[in-house]
Amino acid sequence: TVNNAGVWALDGMTGTNTGGQPNNYYNLLNIYSGSLGSVGQWYFINKPDALTYNNIAAGEDKQITDFYQNQFNLFFKDDWKVTDNLTLNLGVRYEYYGVPYLGKGMTPGILGGAYNAFSVTGNSWNDFWANNWTYNPTPGVPYAGTYKGTPATNAFRGPDSDHPGQQLYNDDWNNFGPAVGFAYQLPWWGKGKTTLRGGYQTNFLTLGRANVFNAPGIIRDYSYTGADRTGTAAYMSLKDLPNLLPVPLPPYMQTPAVNPTFPLSQRQQAVQIYDPNLSTPYVHNLTMSLTRNIGSNLTVDVRYIGTLSRKQTSSINLNTANYQTNGLQQMFDCARYNTLAACGALAPTDATYAGSVFQKLDQMFWNINLNNPLYGYGPTGTTKFGTYQSGALQLRASQGIYLANGDYSTLAGQLATMNINPVYNPQLTNFVPTTYTAGSVLRYNGFPENFIYTSPQFSSVTYNSNLNHANYHSMQAQVTLRPTHGLSLSGTYTWSRNLGSLGYVDVRDRTPDYGLLNTHRSHAFTSYGTYDLPFGPNRQLFSNVSPNVLGRIIGGWQLSWIHTMQTGRPASVSATPGISANGGRVQYVGTTPFDTKSGHVVWQPGQRYGNYFNNTLVAVADPQCGMLTTAQFLNYSCFIKAEQDADTGQILFENPMPGTRGNFFGGNLTSPLTWDTDMALTKVVRIKEGKSFQLRIDATNVFNHPFPSNGVFTSSGSRVAAPGDFFGNYPLMTMDWLNPLLYGTHNAGYLDNKVGARTFQAKLRFDF
Repeated sequence: TVNNAGVWALDGMTGTNTGGQPNNYYNLLNIYSGSLGSVGQWYFINKPDALTYNNIAAGEDKQITDFYQNQFNLFFKDDWKVTDNLTLNLGVRYEYYGVPYLGKGMTPGILGGAYNAFSVTGNSWNDFWANNWTYNPTPGVPYAGTYKGTPATNAFRGPDSDHPGQQLYNDDWNNFGPAVGFAYQLPWWGKGKTTLRGGYQTNFLTLGRANVFNAPGIIRDYSYTGADRTGTAAYMSLKDLPNLLPVPLPPYMQTPAVNPTFPLSQRQQAVQIYDPNLSTPYVHNLTMSLTRNIGSNLTVDVRYIGTLSRKQTSSINLNTANYQTNGLQQMFDCARYNTLAACGALAPTDATYAGSVFQKLDQMFWNINLNNPLYGYGPTGTTKFGTYQSGALQLRASQGIYLANGDYSTLAGQLATMNINPVYNPQLTNFVPTTYTAGSVLRYNGFPENFIYTSPQFSSVTYNSNLNHANYHSMQAQVTLRPTHGLSLSGTYTWSRNLGSLGYVDVRDRTPDYGLLNTHRSHAFTSYGTYDLPFGPNRQLFSNVSPNVLGRIIGGWQLSWIHTMQTGRPASVSATPGISANGGRVQYVGTTPFDTKSGHVVWQPGQRYGNYFNNTLVAVADPQCGMLTTAQFLNYSCFIKAEQDADTGQILFENPMPGTRGNFFGGNLTSPLTWDTDMALTKVVRIKEGKSFQLRIDATNVFNHPFPSNGVFTSSGSRVAAPGDFFGNYPLMTMDWLNPLLYGTHNAGYLDNKVGARTFQAKLRFDF
């Protein structure tokens, strides 16, 4: 039954028809009844001039992609003994990686080059987020101005196509990699006991397969939902499946040969483009080591190892939602705070209304109702139940979750594709709703197609280029003891720094997004070795035992081990996106510098949960929530959290204000030190010539040391529990508002589990 709240439920159930027990029963009933929610089908073309998509009934069930990429390399390298003490190793390597393409002329691209994917906005990076338009919005009249650029047109390129001379990007012929090495035996402190070695080499890396398979128009997938569950097709059954295939494609889904230029209003398919000057990534490897032999069985090594990665590939979405250079940030601020200072006016009767931010919001949604009229909302510009229906009111009521939490990037993205709901807007007699366009809300009132998206023809435009670099530097010290009295061991200490791109908070300025990578470890120590136990004939203990049966059982045991210890990896704290949907940096507002080394695991005896900061950082409502207007109850939608000093009550960490980066750099914090010791005991019993038994007992985590974890996962194919990502599941500063019921209840540094158990495994092997 459906209760008064519209919830499918029975007495005693918890949840709703979209979650919990009622939802489970609802889904189960759908399965038992054979109900189909939708029927999807994948369409494709196998030749550039195809006017229709494949026909499965005619046996066209395979998409054929012949991928080609030519490459070759050659190298020369040799050793020269300059003197008795000095040896040189010199060489050079050349590598060529051809531009990939698909056979039969099926390589997709943008006509005229990748930069034309900037579409109506222009044809270069100088046009990204540029206001290349002027507008004077008029209700019901589409944008009548001119654009700087023209809509992008799909074109097949490369061999066997109509544009055989065009490639995804230009050839890179300049891949020469020198290799230089030397070994020099120092003439001091004993001949042949001290050796200095060094080297430098440049290695090139293949760019890999370009994403040329899923370009717009080449493949299409469509899900038929039975006319949206209305009319005669309100119920689709499994038994009707043969009659529902092939899934009928809507008229706007056309092949590139029929419609090479996607409409500005579609925004449904993604495209990949490549920087025309894309270069082959390369790595500079540098080494320097000093080796000293002490006696006949002890060696000491000190080494420097550097890896400098250059021209590493990465990508940027050209359709990152713009709200900073088009006036949207001011409009969002007006709706968020609803103050005279933010809006310039608060009613159309105000003397300051003309030209105010408040008026611009009215213009954006003029005569449109974004909300259900049954809840008391009317078209923008009208008065309903004594309340003026402003654009700010409409935005608060329809997009309050993003507005309240300062996620302006997602909010702008919502506006870029938001369509007019015809059920809510019967007053729009000059509006013809369609099911295959996006952005009709902004379009109806004369805003340009690229008001938010640089390339409004596509849902996303992934621009691939040489955007990143990384630097790894390390000092390694190693001591090696060769077998001596049954003992051999090696110990290595490493100090290192691993720096690179941390992800782009602001694609226009990527320099600040360079720091310690997730794989960085400041200090690491590894030791491994073996020891022949001194038992049995001719050994220190039980040396008088007969070498026959008893001696073979007692003697010949070997103990081996490996011990690892390393400092924790850098931990970045999360926040609501300050500039773009790529994420934001936390804002530190404390009056004294925060001790980034202060964290350590605290787990009180008998407690189910632990904490990395001993609960000294307490999650509280972010101060931004207190700044919001109470209109349309916007303040109740604010879930973002700040971190407060438990002793002083001072706020230390906040989410950044919209449009700002945040000042607490990613990777400033460090996860806990980790260590582990594994051991093995091995015994070989020789029966006679060519036949023997081997017994091996392995012990992992010998000291039964637990490791704090957030989200325990189990290794595939094993019952051994392994630690989950320490900071991955729970943002360290608990500032992720997406799930307030989870994140809002834990203080910073919350640890939900600890894992690690001592395990033993015995193996018996017979060799013959």
